[in-house]
Order: sequence, then C-alpha cells, then structure tokens
Amino acid sequence: TARLQGEDARVVDADVKRTRGYLPIFQEPATQDTIRMLLTTFCLANDLRYKQGMHELLAPFVALSPDPPSPPLPAEATYAMFSRFVSRYLGPFFRVSVHCAHSSNRSSREGGRKG
Repeated sequence: TARLQGEDARVVDADVKRTRGYLPIFQEPATQDTIRMLLTTFCLANDLRYKQGMHELLAPFVALSPDPPSPPLPAEATYAMFSRFVSRYLGPFFRVSVHCAHSSNRSSREGGRKG
C-alpha cells in the first residue's frame, strides 16, 4: 500500500482526527481509515503534496448516504465524486499551490504578472 511520507503523513493523520468530530460517523475508526486512505490516494494519484484542510473538502462526500441512516457510499464512489469535484472546481488552486511550493521564481508564482 502506497503511503504519504514525512510531513504530509503527519498532517493527514492530524487532520483525520480533527475531521468533524462532533458527528458520530467521523468518530468511527473505519471512517477515519477511509478518510486517510482517500486523501492519500488522491495526493499520490495526482502527484500533490497534502494541503491542510483537504479533509474538510472530503468530509461531505464521506458522509453521503443513499438513504440515511444507511451506511455511507462505497469508498470508490466517494473518491470518484471528491476527485471530480476538486478537478473541476479547485484544480487551479491545487496547480498554483503545487507550482508555488516547488518554484523559487517570483514571476511564475505570480502567474507571470509583471509589476
């Protein structure tokens, strides 16, 4: 099983434990394991560093249920929805963030703007 390394792994673990702890589903170890696995899979599949707070973007998808209070959707469906949501609506955010994290060129961090 592929895993995140170093700081990314530490931040994912901390964020998983903080994910909506006031809701019973997020207190369950199986749910926490699913969140950890989905965040890890997403980061590795997209060659991204984990960004603190991604767990909050994932949480609503994890909590989705076809007929509450039935169990949540399978992890594969949750991942597909989360991945498409991030790609469609937050793709530029992640591309800019990843680019900035690896670039020391000021003009590229500013999107090529002069000034």
